[in-house]
Amino acid sequence: MRLLVFFGLSFALSACATFQPPATQRGLEEKVVLLEKKVQEISAQVEKNRGDLLRQETRINNHQVLLDQLLAEKVTPESPKAVFDPSQPTGGGDFSPAAVYREAFGNYASGRYPQAILGFRNFLGRFADNSYTPNAHFWLGESHYALGEYPQALKEFGTLVNIQPPNDKVPEGLARMVAILKNLREDAKARDTAEFLLKTYPESVAAKMLQRDFPEFRTP
Repeated sequence: MRLLVFFGLSFALSACATFQPPATQRGLEEKVVLLEKKVQEISAQVEKNRGDLLRQETRINNHQVLLDQLLAEKVTPESPKAVFDPSQPTGGGDFSPAAVYREAFGNYASGRYPQAILGFRNFLGRFADNSYTPNAHFWLGESHYALGEYPQALKEFGTLVNIQPPNDKVPEGLARMVAILKNLREDAKARDTAEFLLKTYPESVAAKMLQRDFPEFRTP
């Protein structure tokens, strides 16, 4: 009887040994576990980088708004083509280019887009050759864009990019034109505009954001 028990245990142990995975298989399983862990770490890092990028973009946008507010203080005080509008009140108010621009930009920054549109149009009508004319066209286009008025926005950005000599707002204007043309389903014009931006201003922030937002326009 003892012999039978001994042989039974020996057979069971040998069977267990037979079904243990070989060393090669165990090594592969360990590698798979390590790879899965590495993928999780990479995914976490990608998410962190995405969050950092979004925060950086927010900071850039905030700095852009602040920069425009500061530069508004330096708008050309006189304009050779300033037009007197008799329909505008003149009793004691500040109607200098800087004051008119600041009021319009303040409305834009506060989300009062219709008022901003009126303000920027007033600025452009009265101070046509002011040094801040390109910026006025840009924020006028942004105001129309925010309201979903794409044709009007496209017109303003088009005016901006055609001002001579070219100004610092041109790359941003071109990028916005691409987005508008995509919304209007004018894909051929959108591609031509994107290619012009990437060729003419390849190192601009606008070009980099365009390639991020529209992967189809990424340069090889």
